[in-house]
Amino acid sequence: METTLQKPVSKPFLQDKDSPIYQVLQLLRRCIRATDRHSKALQNRYGLTTPQQLCLLNLGQEDSLSVSDLAKRVHLSPSTVVGIVDRLEKRGLLRRIRQSNDRRIVSVQMTEQGKALVDSAPPPIQEKLIEGLDILPQETQNTIVHSLETIVHLMGIEEQDASPILMPNVNALQHPGEKLYADTLAITTKEQKHSNVGYRGFNIRPAEWEDMETIAGFIRSTAEWYRPFADEKDMAEHEVDDEWKKINFERREFFISHNNHEPIGTISMQQFENYAYLGYIYLDKKHVGKRYGQILMNFTEQLARERRLKGMVLISHPEATWAVRAYEKFGFKTLLTDKSAILEWEDGVLKPYYEEGFHLFHYTF
Repeated sequence: METTLQKPVSKPFLQDKDSPIYQVLQLLRRCIRATDRHSKALQNRYGLTTPQQLCLLNLGQEDSLSVSDLAKRVHLSPSTVVGIVDRLEKRGLLRRIRQSNDRRIVSVQMTEQGKALVDSAPPPIQEKLIEGLDILPQETQNTIVHSLETIVHLMGIEEQDASPILMPNVNALQHPGEKLYADTLAITTKEQKHSNVGYRGFNIRPAEWEDMETIAGFIRSTAEWYRPFADEKDMAEHEVDDEWKKINFERREFFISHNNHEPIGTISMQQFENYAYLGYIYLDKKHVGKRYGQILMNFTEQLARERRLKGMVLISHPEATWAVRAYEKFGFKTLLTDKSAILEWEDGVLKPYYEEGFHLFHYTF
C-alpha cells in the first residue's frame, strides 16, 4: 500500500497579522534578524565575530587574564577560547605572555592595535538590551523571563545548552581544530589500505565539560596497565576523579574523537614555550591497536604547526612499551631520562605533570 505525504494545512493565524501567535513569531524573527545583521556588519567592517569582540572587551578591563579566567567571563569553554585567542594573536590584536614568577602560567593581554579596534567597533548588540532590562522593575523582568521560558518549553528546547551571548550561529565559535580533522583523516588514507578500521564516520572536536566523564573513563580503563610500574603516588593521574576533571579541564586543551557517534579516545595539548605538550593520549582500551592514536597525534601535529610551534613533547614510562612503540613509530625520540633534567626543562614547566620514572620524548618539525 503506497503512502502519500499530506501537505501541511496553513493555519489561519499565519495569515492574520493581528493574531498574537503571528506577532510572537514576527517578534522572534525580528530579534534573530537584528542579531544576524549586527554580526555580519561586525564581521564585514571590523573582521570580528561576537565572541572575539567579547574576549577583547573583557581583556580591555584587565591588564591580562588567563585563558580559563577569560573563558569564564565570556561563558565559553576554554578550548573554544583557545581557538579565539589563536586567531586574534595572529592578527596582532592580543599577545600571550608568561608570568615572571611562574613561567608555566600563560596569560593573554590585549595589544594597542586590539584596543584601537575595540574602541572603533560598535558595542555588542546585547549591551543595549542589558541596559534596557536593567532599568525595568523586577516584576517586569520576571514576567519577561516567564514568557521566554514558556516559549522555550513550547519549542521543546529546554535541554538546549546556550551561553548568554547573542550571535547568529555556531560558526562564530568554530575552533581551528574542527577544520583540521578532515585533513587529518586524509593522512590516514594510506593506512586504511592495511586496516579493517573504518574512518568515514570519524571526527575530532574540542571537548566540552560534559565530555570530561567520558574522557576520564578512557583514562581509567587502562589504569591497571600502569599499576605494575607506576609509583603509587602517581596512580591518581590514572585513577582520575571529579577533582581531576575540574582541574584539568581548566588547565589543558582536550579534544575528543568519535567514530559513528561512539566515543573512541582523547588527546590533550598545552603550549609550553615553542612546543606543544601532549599530556593525555588515551583510547578506550577496546580500540587500542586500531591506529586511532596515530590519527589523534596527526591531528595535534597539524594544530601545532598551524600555531607555528617547533615541535611536540610528551612524557611516558619506558615500561609502557605499547605507548613508547607508538610514539617512536610516529617519530618521537627520547630527549631526557634523568628526573632532575626533565624537571628543569624549559624553566620547569613539566614539574606539575612529571611522574616517577617517566622519560621525556620530543618530536621536532
